[in-house]
Amino acid sequence: MRSLGILATAIIILSILISSPVSSKAPDESGKSECIECHKDVYDKASNSPYIHSIVLADCKVCHVEEETSEALPPKILLETSTPLNNFILHIENLEKDKTYKAELILSNEDNNQSEPFILKVIPSKAKDYSNRFKPLKSLSEVLPEEIKRGVFMSVTLFWETDTPATTSVECHKKDSEESPVRIEDSEIYSWTHRIKVSGLSYKNIYICKAISEDLFGNRVESSEIIIDTSKEKAGKETDLDITVKPALKKAEFFRIEGREGIFLWIEANIPSYCYISFSEREEKPEEVVRHFTLGRYATIEACENCHTFTVSHPIGVKATEENVRIAEDMFTIEDGIITCATCHSPHGSDKPFLARFDFRKDLCLKCHDESIYTK
Repeated sequence: MRSLGILATAIIILSILISSPVSSKAPDESGKSECIECHKDVYDKASNSPYIHSIVLADCKVCHVEEETSEALPPKILLETSTPLNNFILHIENLEKDKTYKAELILSNEDNNQSEPFILKVIPSKAKDYSNRFKPLKSLSEVLPEEIKRGVFMSVTLFWETDTPATTSVECHKKDSEESPVRIEDSEIYSWTHRIKVSGLSYKNIYICKAISEDLFGNRVESSEIIIDTSKEKAGKETDLDITVKPALKKAEFFRIEGREGIFLWIEANIPSYCYISFSEREEKPEEVVRHFTLGRYATIEACENCHTFTVSHPIGVKATEENVRIAEDMFTIEDGIITCATCHSPHGSDKPFLARFDFRKDLCLKCHDESIYTK
């Protein structure tokens, strides 16, 4: 039974090249023949392989030549999180549906130890509909005063959880005061854990606070009122988080929700992190088309995404940061360790199914993972 589980896992991961929907592209015989003049050995090796990537026989330019019809503009949209999170969703508005954007994402921990910039490409009209992936928000957990701290002004940090991603907001007002409540919110960030600081409170006063969360569909839930006594300080929780650990991106998925404007970006990091992301629009200028050979991330990730829709796959565009994981010397990566489609697959042709570089039944996985991958 164990061997069957191993085989099933490997087949799911590696069958993407065959099972995922592929867009149709008309063959360009002239483009192919131009390439063969200089790269006949590569073409012959691929065309004689038992398993060949069909695009090799159609048009080399699809993967190897990129046409630029745009110029990068200054960042149009900049988003950043106010609290460190390791699993959260950003709502991104004001992106035009059919335009192409370049997103640059940086993660930072509490010690300002930053990740390398991650470059993402997004076309809002192509974002998948995740409306059925999330359930509506019905209630909040107990809202707890995690910290009450005295400084120049008093501040209180409140914490609660939700079982579906939701926004983080809180309202506080002084007891028996006619002043309007103070409201603090993160309205464009959705998460499962909620931590927010309310500052500017007065010492030795009683405040009435309530938490407010709203899910991806607009369903809003408020907590019952809690009483905060600022005459009593409360120390925050000490964490055993190693601040020297460098943040790393585990997942970045763009999606949309039916009935909501804009798109969403679901981010997972290896540790709770602040996130900074900017979007730059590419303004089309067809009269200034520039053609160049694709390298790095485009040739080994984005070119694949032009035809294949990845519904189940091994993470790409990230470095190996998990425990018991390493990159073998004979596995292809870019930018000093970033995993791409070509890390596990031969893009032209292979003598193994699914264009695998090594035997997918076990050897391929064990190039980077130890045996514990099969016992988790």
